[in-house]
Amino acid sequence: MAHSRTRLFQPPPAPQIPPVPAEFFSAPLDLEIGAGVGQHAITYALKHPERYLIALEQTHERSALFERRVAQHAGLGRLWRVQAKAEAFVPHFLPPRCLDRVFILYPNPWPKPKHLNRRFYGMPFMGCLISRLKEGGELILATNKFFYYEEAKLSLTTQWGLEGVQSGALSSSWHPRTPFEKKYLERGETCYQGVFRKRAPKASPRERELMAIKPLERKGYGC
Repeated sequence: MAHSRTRLFQPPPAPQIPPVPAEFFSAPLDLEIGAGVGQHAITYALKHPERYLIALEQTHERSALFERRVAQHAGLGRLWRVQAKAEAFVPHFLPPRCLDRVFILYPNPWPKPKHLNRRFYGMPFMGCLISRLKEGGELILATNKFFYYEEAKLSLTTQWGLEGVQSGALSSSWHPRTPFEKKYLERGETCYQGVFRKRAPKASPRERELMAIKPLERKGYGC
């Protein structure tokens, strides 16, 4: 598998949307990439009213369905639906170390070997995304493709430096979170999930001394 960190991530132009509301950074903040019609995002937001959730969906059709579903529920003030590509949204709208959880549920697996660079773990964008996780933050990845699951585990732990804390096949009694997950489980397919945690960096004695004297200043986001 090609080492994607050797390729530089070049963010596309920022989408023309409002900035993330300031209050979203005042409590645990989670991100879902590829939220589809919003089934998981809505259920998750209602179940965790103490957390904020940004749900990204790039397609217009699914975003419109998502919007209509949100309108049918009360209590979703901490859910922000955004129609945008993750590669364009994350570097321009999220500062480093701001996310507690990232959900990537059933992404396009791009099964052909020539499409490795389009798989999330094979994209230079993954480094940018991980930089937005807090130390101890988690990335939750689910797929029905065993090859994708195995490659993701290897890449996320060895190439991207995350700690694998939980992985395996979902049980037959698992309650589906997305329409895709429901379809796969009803067809008798095996679905897999991995939970990966961002490690705390190991600072040298000199770095710890400098950080104690003066906090690091953030000058723009970037990647």
